[in-house]
Amino acid sequence: FTDWDPFIVVLIVVILLCFLTEVTSNVTTAEIMLPMLGPMAVAMQINPLLLMIPATISCSLAFMLPVATAPNTIVFGTGRLNITDMIKSGFLLNIFGIIVL
Repeated sequence: FTDWDPFIVVLIVVILLCFLTEVTSNVTTAEIMLPMLGPMAVAMQINPLLLMIPATISCSLAFMLPVATAPNTIVFGTGRLNITDMIKSGFLLNIFGIIVL
């Protein structure tokens, strides 16, 4: 990654973490990835915050599945939504979040 454009690396990290947190814990994902991103940024000779801040925010973009966050589980538990509705809406929200970041 040391020869890659920092924008591309940030984009890859944001996309990876955005979709990874759909099936894993948001906090755990951040705790695992942030210690790896800091040294990676130093190796790329960029400010570590350039990778770590978007990564931290993207760990909160879990909108697609009921297992992603407790509010998703509560909404799904009402029985008024099915998984396909959540995936359609959540996927669009994830894409919008990636674009904003």
